[in-house]
Amino acid sequence: MKYIEHPPDSILKEIIQNYWKFEVLDFPDLKFPLNHETLPESTVSLVLINQPYFNGVRLMGPHNIKYTQSIFPNSIFLGVRFHPWIIIKSLINNKTNILNKTIDTSTSVQNHFKDISIKVGFDNFKLIDKQLIKILNTVEIEKNNLVKFICLELSLGKPISEVIIQIPISTRVIQKKFKEVTGVTMKQYSKIERQRNTWKSIILERKNQMDAILDNGYYDQSHFINEFKKIMNRSHNDFQSYLLSVEMAFH
Repeated sequence: MKYIEHPPDSILKEIIQNYWKFEVLDFPDLKFPLNHETLPESTVSLVLINQPYFNGVRLMGPHNIKYTQSIFPNSIFLGVRFHPWIIIKSLINNKTNILNKTIDTSTSVQNHFKDISIKVGFDNFKLIDKQLIKILNTVEIEKNNLVKFICLELSLGKPISEVIIQIPISTRVIQKKFKEVTGVTMKQYSKIERQRNTWKSIILERKNQMDAILDNGYYDQSHFINEFKKIMNRSHNDFQSYLLSVEMAFH
């Protein structure tokens, strides 16, 4: 299995966080379908899918619980990950309605990608850029700078209380606006980012596990493990072994 993240064209970087691609090759010694699980994620992704039993484009909402997907050999999932503070009218109207869900996209979006052949080994991200620019030129896009500020601060590991105190608006109004724009609460967003950042430190940066845990705001190892088990319902050692079995690249 292979996973990569790739930057979008500079024209799109204010809207799109990155592209991600997950490929599943055919391994005779593996029993398919595999039950693939990922950490919760605070963003929305437009996903181009090519599996032996399904081919199409779907919209994956933010998740505050683990995401589970049955995967088959010779499959590819190519995602367009939008910044959490972006709302795209007619494409992503209400993120709370798609929380923990994957839904069909509009016919117009499907048509933009129908002639693109997404297969294992696909790497023509310029082609994806081109189609997205066409789509985004026809819709209304809103960027919420308040929510952007909060997201960036929380992603750095700052406590919610420290972030809120910097904003001259009532806490209730801030929390309501944040959930309205992102689809998740500030507490959920903070927890999601902390888990994901910790695993990135462990897997990608090869940090000592204890250092990664403490650097990302956990009190101790038990704090991290207990939170992880509550989210994923599996052991952190088992999950780490699974992640290490995936070939990863970040550009």
